[in-house]
Amino acid sequence: MKDVLHIFKKEQCKSLVEDNLVVVRDENVCVDLPNSKVMTFGEDFESLVVYSIPKKTNKVNFILDMDQIAEVMNRINHGVLSFMIGDIPYSVGINHIIVEGRVFFHCGKQGYKLNGIGQRAAYTVVEDLGVAPIGTYNYQSVYIMGELAEITDFDMKKKVLLQLVEHIAPQHPYNDEMPLRTFIFELKPEFFSGKTHIL
Repeated sequence: MKDVLHIFKKEQCKSLVEDNLVVVRDENVCVDLPNSKVMTFGEDFESLVVYSIPKKTNKVNFILDMDQIAEVMNRINHGVLSFMIGDIPYSVGINHIIVEGRVFFHCGKQGYKLNGIGQRAAYTVVEDLGVAPIGTYNYQSVYIMGELAEITDFDMKKKVLLQLVEHIAPQHPYNDEMPLRTFIFELKPEFFSGKTHIL
């Protein structure tokens, strides 16, 4: 949604009467989402959210809206997934695929990253836009925070793998053994944000 920066559901908020808390770039943004409390990015929307979220930037013009975030996530199909295992931080480069607006990953049936299932995690995607004349990098980035969950439904696993093959490795033949041999997991977002830095 253009100029809509965040949408929090009622269960993600403290004492919210409405169904959603919608954060918009400024007061001129029209929101076509019924029964929603609308706040601008400059207001203290963070105090209404039940969990801590990263500190926001003061530069609202550097923030990507939901449409721009979706464009980056569909254009750049890899990022870094991070979570804690005890007191050890762990990060791994991984491919993602967007299916029905949801973020999925795949891997083998064994591996260290499976320790993240059921844990809160962060996923970061960065689009490198080259070096600016002043000597700093231009980029767009997306940050997603949420919980990792295993997908066990065969049809959903098949749908994810078919889109993954089509999007990332179209030369790879699909067969119905793949969902049985592959671990599919989803990052269920609690919070996401995007940033642009172009000079």
